[in-house]
Amino acid sequence: LIRIGALLEEHTHIMVVCDDLYERLVYDGDVHYTLAGVCSPSVRDRIITIGGFSKAFAMTGLRLGYAVCSDDKWIKGMGKILGQITGCACTASQAGGLAALRDVPSSWHQEKIAELQHKRDLLFARLQAIPNVVCPREPPKGAFYAMPDLGYYVNKMRELEGDDDTLADTAQLCEQLLSSQGLSIVPGEGFYTTQPVVRLSYATSVEDINDACDRLRDFLLSLETC
Repeated sequence: LIRIGALLEEHTHIMVVCDDLYERLVYDGDVHYTLAGVCSPSVRDRIITIGGFSKAFAMTGLRLGYAVCSDDKWIKGMGKILGQITGCACTASQAGGLAALRDVPSSWHQEKIAELQHKRDLLFARLQAIPNVVCPREPPKGAFYAMPDLGYYVNKMRELEGDDDTLADTAQLCEQLLSSQGLSIVPGEGFYTTQPVVRLSYATSVEDINDACDRLRDFLLSLETC
């Protein structure tokens, strides 16, 4: 973040929009820092910080978020556009967001973070137990996703189909997984990566995590025996 702030000082024509929706979901005792909070005050008027209630307060369906910038001209401009597109967030969403800020104690977030951290560790342990599934050296420090590398099995699938194309296609693997096991995971291509990774969410029950890992393991190992 400090390096990005330095670039903003050097290149005065650049603006940055920071997506900080997961700011409250940080694990292992780490602390979340915003770009605007660590950079020089001279560049803060070119930083727009985006936040919301969907992730931190489990209010996904209410579609409520906000933007912050030290230069209010950008916020006013965004307000004009929003006013022509949607008008505003619905009354129920606004009331829910206000209640979340006023009434939800910090202990609630602490409990949720501990719960998610346990589920994160469970998911990573289960993934690491599947042969040839490659996980990052360390689990993520925030949010609630895992992105293991399934390149070995993507290539195995292509060998079985007689496809000489060496480009990994996790979308094809995900389609076959859904068809054969009824398990839906997301290919990594949708997250700006060319690596053969997939995205799994552990914002669910322990039972569902174990069931999903069983199905994923069975599917991947079946590619070895075909």
